[in-house]
Parts: sequence; C-alpha cells; structure tokens
Amino acid sequence: MGWKPASSSCGRDVRIGLIDGFVDLKHPALVGQRIQFRTFHRDSRKPGAAQHGTAMAALLVGKPVGEGFGGLLPGAELIAGNMFEIDEDGRTVGNLVAMLRALEWLISK
Repeated sequence: MGWKPASSSCGRDVRIGLIDGFVDLKHPALVGQRIQFRTFHRDSRKPGAAQHGTAMAALLVGKPVGEGFGGLLPGAELIAGNMFEIDEDGRTVGNLVAMLRALEWLISK
C-alpha cells in the first residue's frame, strides 16, 4: 500500500469505531492490541465469517506480523461490532437490527 510502518504508539489517544464482520481477536496482528469486540448477530444464527472484519481491524490497529505491514494506528483503541450472520441458506447476510444495535453500542463507548 505504500505507507511506512507506524510506531506502536501511533494513535495512542484515538478511539476508532468499526461496524463490519466478525473480528478474530486471536489473529497474530491483533493479539495484545486494544480492541473491544462484540457481535450482534441473532442468537438463532451463526456469525458471518471473520476474514473481512479481521482484515479491517488489522489495517486500522494491527501490529506488524512477519514480513507484513502493521495498521495505520496501532496504538489506537478499536471498538468493533459484527453485524453479519449466516442465513438459513448458508449465505452471509447483513442484519439491519444488528447494525443499529452495534451503532448504539459504539455511541455508548
């Protein structure tokens, strides 16, 4: 992407809100980072896949892993909510109620 690695304290006093997919907090780029995550999918459904939400979290606040680059603001705190779920046909779908609940949660933070 062309950006230079940010210091681990870059963004230290910044809080970022993210509404996206599930975030895998065990991903090496995210372990130890300041992340609050909550999922808002329906109890009767499984949450959507973690690839996109995890990638967005890593781009924002991830630390460098191996030869890869880290996030833009690795010192920032990320407040992330999942609004995606798997429907009866096995498709990943957005849930408007989950998005609104996630937004309300982010505002409260």
